[in-house]
Amino acid sequence: MAYKISSVLFILVLLLSFSLLLPPSSPTNTHLIVQKINEVIRRNLIGAKPPPNDHHPGGGQNGR
Repeated sequence: MAYKISSVLFILVLLLSFSLLLPPSSPTNTHLIVQKINEVIRRNLIGAKPPPNDHHPGGGQNGR
């Protein structure tokens, strides 16, 4: 009886280890949320302009 249980446990552990090596079949909710956050960050970084440098000659209103 112990031989059957140990062989079944071995097979289950083997299947579990192989399933952990494979990528998930569908993206999880967390993955989708992180992907949306990354898209928003990329959009904000692309549309962002650097602030005017008032202390540098030729930059801003004080440099004119």
